[in-house]
Parts: sequence; C-alpha cells; structure tokens
Amino acid sequence: MYGYIIEKQIGSDMLTDLGHITSLVENINNVHHLLSSLFDVKDVEGWRSKHNILYYVEFKNGYRLHIKSDKEINKKEVAANNFKILSEFEYDFKDGDVIEVNILVSPFRKKEGENKRTYIQEENDRIEWLKYKFERREGICKVVDIAEGEKYKTHMCHDVKDKGETTLLGINYRMKVNVHDAVALKEVMCAGIGSEKNYGFGMARVC
Repeated sequence: MYGYIIEKQIGSDMLTDLGHITSLVENINNVHHLLSSLFDVKDVEGWRSKHNILYYVEFKNGYRLHIKSDKEINKKEVAANNFKILSEFEYDFKDGDVIEVNILVSPFRKKEGENKRTYIQEENDRIEWLKYKFERREGICKVVDIAEGEKYKTHMCHDVKDKGETTLLGINYRMKVNVHDAVALKEVMCAGIGSEKNYGFGMARVC
C-alpha cells in the first residue's frame, strides 16, 4: 500500500493554477481525471478499482488530496500538475490498538429486490450501516464510538453533455475503533467503504 498527502502549489502563472483549483472544486470528475494522470493509468479501463485507488479532498489548508493506492504515484506528474507531496503514510496499527478514524462516506444502500441505491434518511440507521461496514466480519474490530459530522455535497459534470450534472451526497464521521485483527481491518479499509469511491468517498484516514 502507498499513501500520500499532496497539496496544490500556486506557481508563477497564478491565474492558471487558481483556474485549475476552481475546476477541481466545481467538478469532482476533474479530480478523477487528475488522478489517472498522476498514476499513469489514463488508458487503463477500470483503473481505480484495479489499483485500489481511494482519495479524499481537503480544503482546510489550501487544496489537498489524501490518496491511498496499491500503485506508486508518478512523482514527476505530481510536480508537472503543480502539486507537492507533503507526506507519505501507511496503515501501521496492530492488534489491540485503539485508533481514531475519519471517513467521508456516501450513505446509500440497496433495498432488497431493488437495483437502485437509496439515501439512508435516519442518522441512527446511517451509523448502524457504517458500523456494519467495519464490523461485518466477526473478530475484525469493534467500533466503540462514532459521531456524525458535517454533510458534504459535490458535483460531477458528465463528459457527455446531454447527461448534465449529478449531485453527490456524503457525510463525515469520526470513529474510535478497537482493533482485533489488524490485517483483516487493513484489508477492509484498503478496499474502501460504501459507494462513489471514484469521487472521493470511502477512504479511511487514521488520525
């Protein structure tokens, strides 16, 4: 596993760089295209799932991307897109640890007998859904505390213009987790949680 936190740099061509940031903010699909460039996978079908690439967008201190992947990032492409690698990380917890996890998820699920996902309306139901995603295999972990944070909304403008725009909904959660089987929990986290993983949802960030 490879983990990176990268930040957008403002270079001498400030208007171009600010325009790039605006495009990333206004259309999450542009982030998806950016990542395909950073990992040299533009022409690879299903590249996100093939290389298990997850990411999270952060605006707190400029424009940052937290990225987890089974493939090493192309550092020359990072620089070419005026990003800087701030740090590299891995999931290094072990059996018996108590870890804090932040995660942005898209809380949708399929009803029995239906193919379409529906938004989980009630907070308690969303929390139980997320706990299950972590604890679904017996002996992996125990979620001992979980708090729902701010709601998140972003947009995806389709490449095909007549398809218009799709609004993506998510919620941030902060969790405290007792680790029973570190190897198995890392597998769960590396696979990502929930849907819309192409668009910045489902990546667990260990504090």
